[in-house]
Amino acid sequence: MVKFLICICSNNVNKLKVTISSLLEMKLLNNFKVSILIIDNSNNIKIQDYIKIISKKKFYKIYYFFEKKNGIPKIRNRCLKEAREIDANYICFFDDDSFVEKNWLIKNLKIFNKFKKCSIISGPQHSSKKHIFYEVLKPKFKHLSKITWCSTNNVIFKKKLISDKKINFDERLSNIGGSDQLFFKKLFLKGFEIRWNQNTAVIEKYQKKRESISWFLKRNFRYASSSVLIDRYSLGFIKGLILSILKINYYLFLFLLNFLLILFSPKKNLLESLKNLVRVFSILVGLFGFFPKKYI
Repeated sequence: MVKFLICICSNNVNKLKVTISSLLEMKLLNNFKVSILIIDNSNNIKIQDYIKIISKKKFYKIYYFFEKKNGIPKIRNRCLKEAREIDANYICFFDDDSFVEKNWLIKNLKIFNKFKKCSIISGPQHSSKKHIFYEVLKPKFKHLSKITWCSTNNVIFKKKLISDKKINFDERLSNIGGSDQLFFKKLFLKGFEIRWNQNTAVIEKYQKKRESISWFLKRNFRYASSSVLIDRYSLGFIKGLILSILKINYYLFLFLLNFLLILFSPKKNLLESLKNLVRVFSILVGLFGFFPKKYI
């Protein structure tokens, strides 16, 4: 029997319903056993009431816990705490506003069986409505390539990785974000292999606010700012500083390259140029201790 525990943190019952409905449509092999762990961080009982209803209708075992403390890393850590006590071979994380494709578990298990040393598999997250800002910002890795970090919006990993109770999401990143990237980067540095599965995309429900240039610039600034802290907390101050300086030069080179290519694809290369220029500035000010005050 292969046992999967799917973890979802939520404070919005309508978003949660989107993900749960897609999970209940997943295709399972005969030897699959799936459980769902819900961490409720809302200020009402709507999620709790919803869980009571679906627990009576479907065959998945659902574990429900309420977490009163705010902050994404705190809520994810509550997930890890409860997951350690639940019988499972693999742990999955999804956001609460995403559609998960039907063969997601089957496809990822095939990769674990193919690459015996692989401990973590992640994949892309697409918007349900394609828009260029989202496309420019999302990570681009080759299928089955080894990667050094990933996010909790589309990931599965072997439960034994969290047997050490000291392995947690860093709560110092509660405001700026990036605690999931730091979490998996630390696991990578411990020697755990991470692979990218391009064929198991998760579809995020379209958000109109993400079509604005303001969101694009702020989100991009936040990404690069958090990378300064991620590098520092994972590698130490000196190595983190060196890596940040290397990134500044790298993004500056990409800015100049994309700027020169604007004539060939004006909109895309203009946005790529802006993205890389903002990252140069964001890392620079981050090195001097200036960071966003809230998650964007």
